[in-house]
This record gives sequence, C-alpha cells and structure tokens, in this order.
Amino acid sequence: MSKEGEWVHDEMVIKEVIRNGFSELYTSFLSCSALEIPAASPWQARLFDEDQDSIDKVVSEEEIKNELWSLKAFKAPGPNGLHAGFFQCFWLIVGTLVKEEIMKIFSNMEVLEEVNRTLIILIPKILRPETLSNYHPIILCNTIYKIVSKILVARLRPLLGNLISLLQIAFVPGRRGTNNAIISQELIHIISRKRESYKTGYELYLNSFQLDLGQLIEEECSKKRWKLVWASKSGLAFSHLFFADDLVIFTKANQANCLVIREVLHDFCSKSEQLVNGAKSRVYFSPNVEGEARESLYDILGFQSTPNLGKYLGWKANLLSLAGRAVLIKHVSSTIPNYVMQCNQLPGKIIVGIDRVNRNFLWGSLDTTRKVHWMGWEKVTQPKKEGGLGIQSTRVIQGPIPCESVDLKVRNVVSANGWDWSAISFELSDSIKLELEATPFVVASRGCDKLG
Repeated sequence: MSKEGEWVHDEMVIKEVIRNGFSELYTSFLSCSALEIPAASPWQARLFDEDQDSIDKVVSEEEIKNELWSLKAFKAPGPNGLHAGFFQCFWLIVGTLVKEEIMKIFSNMEVLEEVNRTLIILIPKILRPETLSNYHPIILCNTIYKIVSKILVARLRPLLGNLISLLQIAFVPGRRGTNNAIISQELIHIISRKRESYKTGYELYLNSFQLDLGQLIEEECSKKRWKLVWASKSGLAFSHLFFADDLVIFTKANQANCLVIREVLHDFCSKSEQLVNGAKSRVYFSPNVEGEARESLYDILGFQSTPNLGKYLGWKANLLSLAGRAVLIKHVSSTIPNYVMQCNQLPGKIIVGIDRVNRNFLWGSLDTTRKVHWMGWEKVTQPKKEGGLGIQSTRVIQGPIPCESVDLKVRNVVSANGWDWSAISFELSDSIKLELEATPFVVASRGCDKLG
C-alpha cells in the first residue's frame, strides 16, 4: 500500500514505492542551521588534541587486518557477493589491493560509489504486511565498507566517555544498562504514588554529537521551566534518561511542562532534521492524574496515553523456518530476560513461562493450535556439540545458585591457565562462559572481586 493509502499491484510500481519510501526516510531536507554557542552545562562534550590526533592518524596495515579478521567469515555478503571469508582466505593475493583502497578512503575522505553500494533486504514483521513500515530492513554492506566502519568504531570507542552524556548508558564501555533500568523503575514507583506526576517515553533516533538533545533539556531545567522528578527527598532529581536510541523523560504533569517539552522537541527536530516517531511514543501518567487532565496534556504533546509501556514489535512463527526460529530465540527472546535479571530476581513461575513461550515458538505452537515438539526442551538447550540447538534455558541463566556459592570470589575459580569451571558447583551455559572469558579483570584486585 502506498503512503496515499492506495493498493499497488504492479511490480515496477511496488519497487518505486519502496525506493521512494527509503529515499524520504534517509534524505534530509535541512538546508541550513543557525550556528549557536551552547549554554554552559555541567557536562560538555570535548576532545583533547591528542584524542583528535588518534582519530586522524594514518590507517595502518595492522588495523586493517585486525578488523578484517574480526568479521565472521561467512556472514551474508554485500552487493559484490564477496564475504569476509574470501578476503581472509586469499589475503596474500588481494591484501595489497584491499589495503590500498582503504588507505585511499582515509586519505581522500571519500568512499567510492561501488564500495558504498548496499543491499536492503526487507523482512516482514507481521503475517500480512501492507505498508513499508510493516517490514524490518536488513542492511548488507560490502566487506571493505565494514572494515572502514570498524576501524572508525575502534578509534572512537575509547573516547566515547568524553562525547556521550552520563545519562546515556549505551555505547560507552564500562557503563551498565541496568543502572538506568533501576532508576526508571524507582521513578515509576515514585510517580505512581505522587500527586500529578508522570513519565513520558519517546522513541528517538539520534546520530549526531553536534546537537545534544539532553543539553537542550538541561538548559530548560536550569531556567526552572522544567520541573524535575526527585528520586527521594534528599536524593537526586531526574529530567531524562537515555537507553541507546530511546529517551525517557520525567516531569510534573501540568500544561506548562508539556508546552516546554513540545518546544524542546520541536527545537531539536528543526535543527537536526531528526523526527520523533509518534507511533512508538507514549505518555504514562500517575494514577492520581484525572482523566480530563490527561486528555488535555497528551493533546498538547501529540502522543497517546498508555497504562503500560507495551511491546515494541512482534514476530510470527509461521513466517520463519525452524532454523530461523532457533536463531531468533537464541539471539533475541532468550536473551531479553538477561537484561531484567541483572537487576531483578524473577519468580519461578515467570521463568517457567519464558521457557514455555520459547519452546512453543520454536515448534510453531499457538494458543489455539498445538504442534508436535520433536525434541525435549532439556535436549534443545544442550550445546550443539552435544546434539542440542544451543538455546539458553532461562532457568540456567538465573539459577538457582547454591547458598555456599553466594560469596564465591573470582580468585577461587581462576587459575594461571584461565577459568576453572570445575570449581563452580552450579551449571553455567556455554554462552555465559564465553562472555565471562571475554571479560577482562584486574589481576591485582582479585582479592575483592566477586563472581556476579
């Protein structure tokens, strides 16, 4: 269906609708933006001269090889059909050309059209997709483009702490996503009890360090136009928290604050050409806010009110093969609880329910139709080398952990040769072991470290 609401059947017209849709999505209509000196802020993005030099330095052969070999060999290739494994296998033949091309990109600061060419694969989100928004785009880039991107990421990663606000928990090594999750839970609990308090959640896509939405919010807070939400009488006050490309805003539920929020978002969008996704944005009010007051306030904001945060998107089992469902469970549905269980102890009934949902999704069972489960769940959750599918069981992720293991220290399970898993009395999945083995720790501080 086109954006005008008309059904399209001709193949060429469908291609044109899709092409125009992505062109509008990724094309900026911003012709110019006023250069303004930002107001003073407790936190300011900055880079020192040596940091800038580390980004601008000439790319080395070692960087190129490290990033190439960090790519999985047989991931889906880009438009030229050559995956990373080809370059790794025939490096002695094509290595010189690859290095010359990448060094030319960094020296000329320009990417050739052939290298920049990308395939976009559309995966349906629902059973009967009708519009372009019902598809999830998967981007397939050329291997050289991936190497260039990874080199830039490797150079920027150590500097992200100086560029990204302290209220943003994603992207920055050393910051834990659970911190903002715990704070949000506490604030939601508080505003559910306070008079005329509310929380709004916005889905934003931010990709620019030059214009900081958080700083625009802080400016309004400093002018006392934005009412903060206090975590406690003697604690900290919060106006917003970032979760990767999600933004959660906290303030008092009145007309003045809603108008300020609308002004800040309009100011940000007009200067950055970013757009707020209204379809995925919601306003959550305290139960103490009356119905008529809610209607007038979310009319000002332009977003729907919701009693809960809802769900982001869903997948249909019958749109995927068994292998596809197994991959989705392993990398999405079975890992989602990990985030919650870092800061919450889930009840046993919830643990069993999560495993039931994954089990039914794997074999295509529905509430109304039950399919045959050709393999027991205990076997499915075994590693592949033992005949299973390598899917994590939620019960194994959370525990139970024996009482004698609560005070277990890292030094008790680490030897000169690495981790000694036999010293742990409870079972850990292979994926958790790999994550622990990949996590560095300071040898000198083993005496005070604990295994979480």
